[in-house]
Amino acid sequence: MFLTGRVTHPILNPTEHMHHLLKTGTEGETLQNKQELKLAVVQACRSVTWEFTQHMVIAMVTDFR
Repeated sequence: MFLTGRVTHPILNPTEHMHHLLKTGTEGETLQNKQELKLAVVQACRSVTWEFTQHMVIAMVTDFR
């Protein structure tokens, strides 16, 4: 079985989680240029913990069965 199209289930779409981390991490801030955006993205990526990643992988396996 192959998944086609856009994956809309939040557990199967890690991009949605990264977008949420970026959005909540920059609330109240106004990014002025590409450099500030790049820094915000890097900080959001660094905020992802090993425990969060493990939780997401386990959730994907559990929900995909």
